[in-house]
Amino acid sequence: MRERDQGMSNSFIRLLSLIFLLVSPTMLIADEEAKEEAKKKSLELFEKNVWPTFKAKCLKCHGPEKQKSEYRLDQKEMAFKGGESEEAAIIAGNAFSSPLVRKISYPQSHDEVMPPKKPFLTAEEIVSVIHWVDLGAEWGKAGGAGHGSPKMPVVRKVEPADAKVLAALRDDGALAGPLAQNTNVGSVDFMR
Repeated sequence: MRERDQGMSNSFIRLLSLIFLLVSPTMLIADEEAKEEAKKKSLELFEKNVWPTFKAKCLKCHGPEKQKSEYRLDQKEMAFKGGESEEAAIIAGNAFSSPLVRKISYPQSHDEVMPPKKPFLTAEEIVSVIHWVDLGAEWGKAGGAGHGSPKMPVVRKVEPADAKVLAALRDDGALAGPLAQNTNVGSVDFMR
């Protein structure tokens, strides 16, 4: 079982690495001004996109009334700390090491995808959470002002993946293609 889990883990890391290359530009923060700008963008992204997504699709099971797996997303400390696994769920500045990102990024048919049933997160909502964590996962005043209805995240345009690259990935045994319909965000799955 451990070999399968390790294989899934390695495959997942490769998948997220590809998504990261396609979606999220590498951020090298060299000075305090750039750090403050990233903090501001992260907080803005939380307020406009991430919190509304959590509120609409996550708090039913991980909120004040119910905490599946002892995990809450309505309180900053609990959201970052994680639940019964005792593993940090959100690692600020490192989306692809964050179990929260891993669980929302799984294919909808995966046993551990979150949420486990409809409505699933859209590709745009997943990308917003990834950007938010990479920018530092700044937490706004959850439940306070600024938490209106979800809006479309502002993300850079993603060009279609190179057909030759996708073919090479498929030749290596991967399932490779779009993450969802009507998006150029790619998905690669080595878990065959």
